[in-house]
Amino acid sequence: MKKEQDVKEVAKTNAEIKNEKIKTIKGKESDVFKALRVDNYQGLVSNCYSELDVNTDMVIQNISYGFIAEGKGGTGKTFRILNKCISELGEDQVAYADSFTTPTALYVWLYENRDKRILILDDCAGLMDNGKILSMLKGALWHVNDGRTRIVNYLTTKPPKDEYDEPLPRSFEVDARIIIITNYLNDDNPHVKAILSRVNKVVVEVPRKELLVILRQIIQKDYHSLSQSDKEEILNYLESKTSNASEDLNIRTLLRMLDYKIWANQNSKGDAWQPLCLKLLQRDDRLALVEKILADPTLTIETDRENKFIELTGDSRATYYRLKKKLRTAIPVLYGPDAGKEKKIEAR
Repeated sequence: MKKEQDVKEVAKTNAEIKNEKIKTIKGKESDVFKALRVDNYQGLVSNCYSELDVNTDMVIQNISYGFIAEGKGGTGKTFRILNKCISELGEDQVAYADSFTTPTALYVWLYENRDKRILILDDCAGLMDNGKILSMLKGALWHVNDGRTRIVNYLTTKPPKDEYDEPLPRSFEVDARIIIITNYLNDDNPHVKAILSRVNKVVVEVPRKELLVILRQIIQKDYHSLSQSDKEEILNYLESKTSNASEDLNIRTLLRMLDYKIWANQNSKGDAWQPLCLKLLQRDDRLALVEKILADPTLTIETDRENKFIELTGDSRATYYRLKKKLRTAIPVLYGPDAGKEKKIEAR
C-alpha cells in the first residue's frame, strides 16, 4: 500500500515539474511581448522596411497565408513584425517561438495555436533544414483542393502527444497564418523551394548608409541614464570607426555600445568605453580589400580587379566574387540601375 502511494506521489511530482516547465515556457513568451513595449522599432522610418511592412500587412489582413523574412541579425526584423502584429491584433492572437528541439515539439505548438491569427517562428535552429518540419510548414502554408482548408500532417507509427501526455491527431486543420524569420535561407533545399512557391520571401538588406539613418532615429529615444549628447557621441564614434567592410554592424551593436557608455559614466572611467566598443566593430580585412579594389580608378576592368585580389591574397577567384557579393548592399551603385557603369567609389 505504501509502495503504491509512493509511486503516485512520484507521478504527481513529475506532473508538477512538467506543468512548471510549461508555465516557464509560456512566461517567456509573455516576457517577449512585454519587452517589445520597451524596444519599439516599429516607428523607425526606412525604405529597407517597405516590403517587410507590406507583407506583414498582407498576413494581418488575411490576404496571404504567410511569408519568410530573411536578413542579417540585428536589423529589427523580429521587433518590427511582432510589434505590428500585436498592436493590430492583440497579444492573445499572436504566438511567438524562437526554439524547437524536435519536429514533434513544433507539431504540438502548431496544434495548440492553430486557431490564433498569426504564428511567428523566429530563427529556430534547424527549422529550415529538417524535412519533417518543412513538410508540416508546406501543409500550413497552402490550401488543399477546396481552396480554403490548410492541413498539417505528422505521419508517425505512434501518435504525437501534448505536454500533458495526451495523444494528438495525426493531422489537423490550421487557421493561423505563419511568418518565418531567419538569418539565412538555403534556397537550394527542394523542401524550401516548395515553401517559396507558396509564400513570398522578403530579404531585409540594410546598406551601411541607410543603417546609420536608422541608428540616428534610435538615439532619439530614451535609453536608460544616457543624455542625448552621450548617445550622439557613441553614434559618431561608431560612424568614424566603421566602413562598408565592418562585419558586425547593426542595431544590437549600437545598443551594446550604449551599455558600455553607461558603465563608463557610472564608474568614472572617462573614455574607457572606446576600446571596448572598438572590439564590437569588427572589420573583415578581405572585405576591406575588395572594397578598396572596387574603388581603385586604375582598375577599370573586372578581370583586373579579380587578378589584383588573387595577387594580394592568394585566394581564389570564387572567393573574390563571394566577398564582392557580400558587399552588394553596402555599395548599391555597382548593382543598382547603374550596374556595369564604371564609377569611382570612395573607400573609407
